[in-house]
Amino acid sequence: MESFIRSTQEEEARAALTALKGKELVRIILPYDPDAMLLAFTLAGIYKRISISWNGGDGDLILGSSSERSISILGESYNIGHSSFSSIVPLSFNLLPVQLSGMQISWLLERREPTPWEFNVLKGSERGGVRLEKGPRLPAYHMLPLQYSILMSMEPFFLGISGNKEASATLVREIGGDDTTYLKDLQESQLSTLLDRLSKASMGRPVVSTRIFINDVDLLELAMAIIYFFDLEGTAVCYKVANYDNYHKELLQRYRRSLSTGFQVSWHKEDSKLIVNTNLRSPLLMKVSIGDLEVSFVELELPDGKYSSRYFNKFQGEGLVKLG
Repeated sequence: MESFIRSTQEEEARAALTALKGKELVRIILPYDPDAMLLAFTLAGIYKRISISWNGGDGDLILGSSSERSISILGESYNIGHSSFSSIVPLSFNLLPVQLSGMQISWLLERREPTPWEFNVLKGSERGGVRLEKGPRLPAYHMLPLQYSILMSMEPFFLGISGNKEASATLVREIGGDDTTYLKDLQESQLSTLLDRLSKASMGRPVVSTRIFINDVDLLELAMAIIYFFDLEGTAVCYKVANYDNYHKELLQRYRRSLSTGFQVSWHKEDSKLIVNTNLRSPLLMKVSIGDLEVSFVELELPDGKYSSRYFNKFQGEGLVKLG
């Protein structure tokens, strides 16, 4: 039987990206998306000069934003399927936090598993200090006391527990731990009880998955931090992550400070709009945490008014925009 399945062209797209190194100026047209921005700013360190526009136009490198991604390079189009833009960057161990966080962001925004191409990128990155392990989807559980890892969990978001300092501390006490307990300290029966309790509060989202760590950095937590500050500060965040050594660690510390004192989130939907009452100032983070694929717009109800961000609402500039 004739097959009509179109094969993807990630390897060919990667080779074509490498071939652009000789150009004096590479014009990049891309969607306003953190994965696409991380690719572009990574290439800024590889190419001689680049220009970037997310308002359309002609370019040497054009990133398509349809559900099946395409990359046009010097007029030649490459179908990369559902693979993230960041996965197409030629693999460099120095750039692993950038490349892999772009991939993780794509998985979060699209609620999907890695493509075969992305999984091969992950396996290849293990030689550069990347560690894959099956574990709970709790941020930085190797580095943070358990009650804080639960408190700051945003994907999954645990109803009545995420953001609630007393509830997260109580849960740890109820399974026999205290404020100095780490996940590694739990006995098998304690871990089983914890995962059962979290699963009941996770709104149907998986509590355990393949986790990715780069030395002491939790890739899931880093992706959430980039999403959070991308909404607040715009593309400068992606530029700094891609071009400043260890900036991603500074970003993680800022993210933890924003969440570790506790936060509140309540919401309702109106068709494809998600309306959130919260003190966390990132609409995109809310879409990832409590939204679904049907959500096309997020409105935050903050103490000083209603807001959205450049990701959802086109306007001149970046960051949050006050509505109405």
